[in-house]
Amino acid sequence: MISPVRFLSLACFLTLWISTGCQQRESPRVYDEIASQALNKPASMPMMNASPVDIDIQWEAPSHWMLKDTGSGMRAGSYGIPDSAFFGMGELNPEAVDVSITHFAGDAGGLGPNTQRWMGQVGIHLDSAALKGFLARAKKFRTQTGDEGMIIDLTEMLSGDLTQSQTIYGAIIPWKGATVFVKAIGERSRVIMAREDIFAFCESLRLKEGEN
Repeated sequence: MISPVRFLSLACFLTLWISTGCQQRESPRVYDEIASQALNKPASMPMMNASPVDIDIQWEAPSHWMLKDTGSGMRAGSYGIPDSAFFGMGELNPEAVDVSITHFAGDAGGLGPNTQRWMGQVGIHLDSAALKGFLARAKKFRTQTGDEGMIIDLTEMLSGDLTQSQTIYGAIIPWKGATVFVKAIGERSRVIMAREDIFAFCESLRLKEGEN
């Protein structure tokens, strides 16, 4: 026979056990809510306006240059220059020199600022005096239609260390209220190998007003 004290203790234990069990079954599960936030976007560069002049640009590209899709973006033309070991393979080498042809309204920000922008892309920084000297020494050329352009060759300005492994070789051509750009960017040795072809490509440009 259970004594009154033991019976009371057992009853209290059963009551506490039942209460605790019910509380565990009925209490909702708690999850830590982790809010995913978008990274702050860097301040975007002001967009250069598309040329108000309807420009018809034609050119002659070396046969081994590989035509790239220009269905999107602001490129009038786009090529990849593969390493000579990849010529004729029908596939674009991922390290191929990228060549773009674009045109924008007016001076598109100016010759100096555009040259500085290209320099910044390959880790070159010049003060205003040095930039002025660089532009004064830059090679001039004429397109097939007689329009004068300036060659921007950043290759010899690189330090040669691993922080400046890429370079740019291209041209800026002012034309009837617009500016045409040819830019080839890629690994330094590959751009050096392609410089003659890129220069001939710039000279082959024929600029005229479109029919629209």
